[in-house]
Amino acid sequence: MMNCVYKPTARNYPFFDCYGFVKWLYEREHNVEICDFDYIDPNDAENEKYFIESMNSLNWVKVLPQKGAIVALKVDGHISHCGYMTSKREFVHIMEKTGVARIKINNPLWADCIVGYYKWSN
Repeated sequence: MMNCVYKPTARNYPFFDCYGFVKWLYEREHNVEICDFDYIDPNDAENEKYFIESMNSLNWVKVLPQKGAIVALKVDGHISHCGYMTSKREFVHIMEKTGVARIKINNPLWADCIVGYYKWSN
């Protein structure tokens, strides 16, 4: 997992954007194929709206923080990032410049960015 490299719009190991990385982890952990999104561009309001609507659709269920959930995050004022919960207290994500990082949900830099936690319901 730590050998993964950030690359916009990438979906194949070892190159991922944030959702590609989460999708890859989620599918490996849960043995289920989940929906895909185009690159989540924080400067594209329509793209952000689509991501939010999709995460609040019938295919996703909002849950409490828990291992195996996807965490939706607000970055620079936009819901445009996500991570994968490795426990009920921390998640992993991938970003340009930082690569893969493990973050505690109460981390002061990230706690206010958390929008919600989701699990696939199909």
